[in-house]
Amino acid sequence: MGRMRAREGLRGAPVSGTGRSSGPRDANRATDARMDYEAACAPAMESARSLLGTADRLLWGDAGGGVAELLGATATSVVRLRHVDSLPWSEVARSLSLSPSTCRQLEGAAMDLMDALGPGRVLDGNGCATEPMDI
Repeated sequence: MGRMRAREGLRGAPVSGTGRSSGPRDANRATDARMDYEAACAPAMESARSLLGTADRLLWGDAGGGVAELLGATATSVVRLRHVDSLPWSEVARSLSLSPSTCRQLEGAAMDLMDALGPGRVLDGNGCATEPMDI
């Protein structure tokens, strides 16, 4: 969409009210195309925002809970950087000053925990400390 906006550019209206082209041309064609594209993408964009909000709540919780409460901020950051921000392992490791293998281990533990507990218990921070589980 940024390229579409840049292509539109700023154009002043001719003083005489007529353009210099030899045929009819819609001066707002690029703007109309971008607006149509934005409208067509709006439901998908809203769905993506909602999904990212859910992911952040699962990871960081709402005033407590989440993976952060159950496994700590480092494991949570690994999952966020890798799966939400889509960073390669080398970037995740560099961001957290950890080795890539440690990041993979933390990510595995966090994913296993979320699979075992399910989203409701993860959101509540209701993990193994409050209720024994066979893992």
